[in-house]
Amino acid sequence: MTIPSAPDLMRPVLTAHEDGARLRLGDLATRVAPTVGVSEDERTQRQPSGDYVFTQRVGWARIYLEQLGLLNRVIPGEMQITDAGRSLLRASSAPATASAFFDVRTG
Repeated sequence: MTIPSAPDLMRPVLTAHEDGARLRLGDLATRVAPTVGVSEDERTQRQPSGDYVFTQRVGWARIYLEQLGLLNRVIPGEMQITDAGRSLLRASSAPATASAFFDVRTG
C-alpha cells in the first residue's frame, strides 16, 4: 500500500480527534495509521530530510484542518477538535474527500 497524501488523511485525522482528546503529532499518527492501513514499515519510511513520511503527512492534514477551523491548537504541539469539527463529523453530508473539506469553507 502507498502512504495516503495529506489531503486524503484529513478525514481520518479529524475522526481521530472525535473523542475530544488533545493529541500531539506522534500520538495522532499512531492513532490514524491502523485506520488507513499504514503498516509499521510504511510508518518508518523517511524523507531525504530524515522526517517520517507518514507523520509529516498527518501533520500537514492537521494544519489544513486547523486552517479550516475544524481543529484548534490548544498549546504548542497539541490539537483538539472544535465544535465545528464535531458538527461536521455528525452531519450526514460530512465530506469524505479532501476537495469536499475545502468546499465546506468556501461554499
